[in-house]
Amino acid sequence: MATTDKASPRDRLLDAAAELFYRDGVSIGVEALCRSAGVSKRSMYQLFDSKDEVLAASLERRRPWYEAQLRSPDAEAATPRERIRYVFRRVEENAAAPGYCGCPYLAVLVELKDIEHPPGRITTTRRAGRPPDAMDA
Repeated sequence: MATTDKASPRDRLLDAAAELFYRDGVSIGVEALCRSAGVSKRSMYQLFDSKDEVLAASLERRRPWYEAQLRSPDAEAATPRERIRYVFRRVEENAAAPGYCGCPYLAVLVELKDIEHPPGRITTTRRAGRPPDAMDA
């Protein structure tokens, strides 16, 4: 019996959400999201209560990776100034990359204008939980 490496519908939705919401904004429709993920709307609503919940889960899943991008590899040994400089270097490098659209968390927060939406809660939680090496300087 052959096995497949195909991602689960949930993972495909979260991957598509991360890409589409980042590139096109939070106004992307459910139909476009499901089409990109190769998942039916019915399946999406079985997995998530709403499009907002998909976006929130996508942001939450990406958080460790995003924070790791700003955390200095030698944060323990670095001075506060070195940690801040590292963050700015990383932001500058990321901003020069093709397809860079800014901080996905800030973009969601600005677009929603309501921190009580599920994605809004994730963005404010992420801001409060910023990597210590970026903020403790």
